[in-house]
Amino acid sequence: MLLKQFLVLSLSLFITFNTFAGVIQNGDFATCDYSSWDTYTDGGAGSTNDFSIQNNVSSCSAQVQVDHYSPAGDPSGSFLNDAFLTNTLSQSLDFSGSATSSWLLSIDYSVDSEITSANGSFIGDSFSFGISDGAGNYFNEAGIGGYLLDPTIIDGASSGLFTLELGDFFSNANGLFLDMELYIGADSFGWSDAFGSTLLINEVSVVEKLTAATSVPEPSTVVLLIAGVAGIASRRSTIKT
Repeated sequence: MLLKQFLVLSLSLFITFNTFAGVIQNGDFATCDYSSWDTYTDGGAGSTNDFSIQNNVSSCSAQVQVDHYSPAGDPSGSFLNDAFLTNTLSQSLDFSGSATSSWLLSIDYSVDSEITSANGSFIGDSFSFGISDGAGNYFNEAGIGGYLLDPTIIDGASSGLFTLELGDFFSNANGLFLDMELYIGADSFGWSDAFGSTLLINEVSVVEKLTAATSVPEPSTVVLLIAGVAGIASRRSTIKT
């Protein structure tokens, strides 16, 4: 009976040791909508012209667009998006955890533009990732002013998995948001090229990472420990009989 109780306790500890707090809700857009997310068009509520869901049958992605005209490239045509300069996809962050924890951020994304720098009229739109306080201040992974990913020109189609470790500065911090922004490019006169760009967000996660001070045994270590103690207990039981 004592051995059984020990094994149950050890298994529960093993499960607890390997449970990490997820900060982002609906990060994979499994609901195929913007549940848990906020969308903003230049500070207002995001339009469905600017924010939509791309349904790929087996999975869904958030689609953000700016600077689309009909016909494309004609600034005198119909403006299809509502953003004057910026569209923002945002979610509040819950960094509740150990004071010494760091946090692993991962963003699976892709971008595309209707024309590229090979076209002489190209004025690149751009995108960025950042942690904000909701008042226009942004912080990098060390908690210093700046972006996680600085505004980056969209020059044709590309995709990537953006990963970054956020320092313990963020542990138990309140009032912070993950902002993923798409900006309209403009020349020195404030004119765009009237060709649109798209940002697709496939999945986002922010996971607590325990530091050495709060770390736990590796799974193999825990299993070996359980097996060893179980063997000792079994041997003692055999000797007694």
